[in-house]
Amino acid sequence: MKGDKKILAVAILLLLISVGFTTYAIYKSSASITGSASLADWHVEVDGTDITTTSTTLNFDLTDVTWTVHNGKNDTLAPGDSGYIEIAVDATGSEVDVLLTAELGTVANLPTGMTVTLADGADSQTIEYGADGTNMTATVRLNITWETEDSTERNPLDVAARNRDLTIPITLVASQAHYTAATATN
Repeated sequence: MKGDKKILAVAILLLLISVGFTTYAIYKSSASITGSASLADWHVEVDGTDITTTSTTLNFDLTDVTWTVHNGKNDTLAPGDSGYIEIAVDATGSEVDVLLTAELGTVANLPTGMTVTLADGADSQTIEYGADGTNMTATVRLNITWETEDSTERNPLDVAARNRDLTIPITLVASQAHYTAATATN
């Protein structure tokens, strides 16, 4: 009888196990999804030269200056001269806002009384994305002024400045304008 009880217990256990496997199912489903996204376009030109893929060194000379007062001849500067150079930046075709920063380096051979400065607001400006893809332009303005002062102390300084060549380094950097969730607007 003891053997029959063991066999009966094993049979009931096997019956319960087989019922358990047949009444409970493991559901499993899967799906594969492929998405696509277009990346924003990026295009920046400085004075008509594409700088999108590589750094570029551009040159300007006194023929690029718009003079407000000009005493110098043969494309030269003279005491009393003042004018400005405008550097055009065109980001038309970019699909993001562009942060444009300008940095004026040390001007070599700068005579006493001459100043070379970036115009107010030219050191950092944002070119906002235009949904129509146009009007993404800005101008960086560089002012040049050589003050005059007719004095015994100043005259030798002005004379000593003759026959110098100025080197005016400007670095323009165009980068995507970065926004945080706190400043982003929809």
